[in-house]
Amino acid sequence: ADSPTIPKPPAASTAVVEGKVVNRVSGTPLKKTVLTLRPTVAATTLTTETDDQGRFSFPKVAPGLYTLRAERTGYGQQSYGGHSATSSGAPIPLQAGDEVKDIVFKLIPYAVIAGKEVDEDGDPMAIAQVTVMGSAYRAGGKQLQVAGSALTGANGEYTIGVPPGRYVLKCQPPYTVL
Repeated sequence: ADSPTIPKPPAASTAVVEGKVVNRVSGTPLKKTVLTLRPTVAATTLTTETDDQGRFSFPKVAPGLYTLRAERTGYGQQSYGGHSATSSGAPIPLQAGDEVKDIVFKLIPYAVIAGKEVDEDGDPMAIAQVTVMGSAYRAGGKQLQVAGSALTGANGEYTIGVPPGRYVLKCQPPYTVL
């Protein structure tokens, strides 16, 4: 008698990308973090959100070269393979059947700069532009660059989220019409 032929399962035509996102300071999982898996050539960008345990999954990814970025309100964004919020990171090459698991993003909580702008009489300055400037190395030297900005409210108050660091504040009074 002939032995039965056992069919082989079909080869996977897609890849899997999985991991988790945690708070870099406390190590606690970060739910509601948005992850974006973007191809380096024109194709569909995929997004997903972490669950209550900070886990994420892209279960059916077409083969290609991708970048992966994690973003959550109140935290610095991070790219896979990046060492800072402004780093572009490293691409992830995916082939059919690949399973890239155990990716861990450790997001840095943002600090908050808050205050109230008043004029020389102590009255609130509404609609004033408050800019936060931080140091960055560009063109071989240390330069100030914008790290965040906000307009003051009717009561002169503002709140700006920034990564931890040292900053200079600049306030531009609102324009007045004579």
